[in-house]
Amino acid sequence: MRVARLTMIAATAALLGGCGAVANEDQNSDISTSTTRTTATTPRTTTTPDATTRTRADSANDQGGQKVLGGPGSPSVTGPSGTPTPVPSTEQGLPAGGVAAAGTATTATGSALSRRPFAANSPWNTIVENSPIDRRSRQWIDGAQQRIGVVEQAGQPPRRERRRINAGLYINTRRWTVPVVDEEGAVPTRVVCRQLPPYCGDGARVNQLLIPADTSPLPQYDGWFTVINRSEGVAYDLWRARRGRSGNVISYQFMRRWDLNGPGFQEPNTASARGSGLPLFAGLVDPAEIQAGRIEHALAISLPGPAQRNYVQPASANDGIGLLTSIPEGARIKLRSSVTLASLNGRVDARCDDPDFGITRSDDGTLDRSVRRSACTPYRFPGRTNRKAADALITALKRYGAIVVDRSRVPTLYAKQNYDWTQPLRDPQGRLLDGNGRVLTRSQLNAAGDVSTPLLRGNEIEGLKVSDFEVVQVRGPILKFPALNSVTAQGQTRTPNAQTSTPGVP
Repeated sequence: MRVARLTMIAATAALLGGCGAVANEDQNSDISTSTTRTTATTPRTTTTPDATTRTRADSANDQGGQKVLGGPGSPSVTGPSGTPTPVPSTEQGLPAGGVAAAGTATTATGSALSRRPFAANSPWNTIVENSPIDRRSRQWIDGAQQRIGVVEQAGQPPRRERRRINAGLYINTRRWTVPVVDEEGAVPTRVVCRQLPPYCGDGARVNQLLIPADTSPLPQYDGWFTVINRSEGVAYDLWRARRGRSGNVISYQFMRRWDLNGPGFQEPNTASARGSGLPLFAGLVDPAEIQAGRIEHALAISLPGPAQRNYVQPASANDGIGLLTSIPEGARIKLRSSVTLASLNGRVDARCDDPDFGITRSDDGTLDRSVRRSACTPYRFPGRTNRKAADALITALKRYGAIVVDRSRVPTLYAKQNYDWTQPLRDPQGRLLDGNGRVLTRSQLNAAGDVSTPLLRGNEIEGLKVSDFEVVQVRGPILKFPALNSVTAQGQTRTPNAQTSTPGVP
């Protein structure tokens, strides 16, 4: 049987250095995503994740990180810190004066992510529960569920294909998410950029960082890595990082430095370790938050089909591959107020009313009902799953929403990678708890198999769909990336107006 390979349409090619196309192939599907990145001397290569078959859990991201690399010492653009004066901001949390205005200082972050980073008026820390909905919300949400690609079959001309992704919202805890470290247990570690200095971002002058010896980047998942320095009030995002064999050196291909008291975003057309130009560690789910059952910041979310080229602040770049009429990276979405954990129970896809939905016929005439079975089976909250965590996530998605930071095979949130999320729920006395927070009875403890409930499995809110969200009103213009006539070696624009389209026009 002929096997089709779906190659996703890449975002507009980057301008700087030698451009190489890098493909991440999902071992679970026939989808191969090709994205274009700028590297100094890297030839065209193909990379794949580890050889083990990736489940949908922790396999959602199909992308790499950086798409356009910054120039020599290209500074991350942050607002001034140290001033307690509140700054006027829009309802979405974007400062009225732009990046430079978003600098209302907060206390430095605590251990790793135990205290939320960035200024109080940062988009990551502002509430949008009662903010107005964008007039393009329905169109953008619809586009966010569609992946556009080209099918290549032997003996046939390539054809364009569109796929609708109706998968539930998953939380990456192990793969395609970010290890975050700070000074605790850290030792001075040499850091080396594997590219020429003009393409290392903020790493040109950074020779060492404080990093624990027992925590390393995962090269098979783009080598995302965040190093937080609380005493200095800064964080460093690394892309394509890996630890050397000697153990005391970590190399990387791009570094971005972030002010922990700054706005948490950059000037337009500025790159970072994420394709959207946003921080890797912003919007991560932290263990302390799940244990407390309370999340006080916006979450980072990736969607199957964010728009190509288009983005809005707080994003400062774009790696989308979706329709131009789809949601732009940087947009914030929030969960509809009517959606609750209870309302998800027993729900099926509305398209199941169509008797032909989800049924396809193969070349030999056999009917394939797998899509229908998956979509039309009533949702049931999984057993041994932390409902307190699910409630905290749903509350945060209503109150703070989620900012679109990247693209992914299924809608995806991110949890801190270097933490054992499989630890069982326990009360202060150390007794095992069930998913509802009740102490397990003797009979339950004596039952066969594992009866414990992990702190986080990733499927806590898998009953949520992209269609359960609406887009918070976008106040600024829709920007274009890259602005072909305005990109400098530092990844910033010479003429800011050259990259903006008319506000409100997709």
